[in-house]
Amino acid sequence: MSRITKEIAHATAVSLLSKKKDKLEGLKKQLQDKVTEAVRKTIPADVLEVFSEHPCYFKVNSQTRLVGSGFGYDYFSLNQTLPKTDAHNPKIEEKEASKIVALHNKIEEAEKEYKRLRTEIEVALFAFRTYANVEKEFPEAFALLPTKVSQAVMVNISSIRSQIAN
Repeated sequence: MSRITKEIAHATAVSLLSKKKDKLEGLKKQLQDKVTEAVRKTIPADVLEVFSEHPCYFKVNSQTRLVGSGFGYDYFSLNQTLPKTDAHNPKIEEKEASKIVALHNKIEEAEKEYKRLRTEIEVALFAFRTYANVEKEFPEAFALLPTKVSQAVMVNISSIRSQIAN
């Protein structure tokens, strides 16, 4: 009868929630695309043209900080490097800003929900204590539990033994 450890409970919870995690990553990619496009629109077309031909002559940004229009000095990663401007905080259109803020808030809520649910699953698995109880009460999770669990002592006590012997 194998016991459920915190590590096993965590790994199993993460496996159970893999679809939710993939959906969350998709939302983050969507946000990155929207922010990149919004920042790209603030850069003059002729600058972007020269940048695409001769990128080595430009300092670049791979992230930006958005301020105002619902942003609170939030940093966002870009999905591509863009030429750096003197304006540290690009002014994006209000309509785009509201879409970005809404998506950003949706992602924050989804992350909170993911963490809450992962913690609940971990606590439940740890409370079941054994594989047999998990198999009985939570068969969805049992299928994802590791098959071989070492019962060996995980603590290296050789230094303690050497000190006792002396």
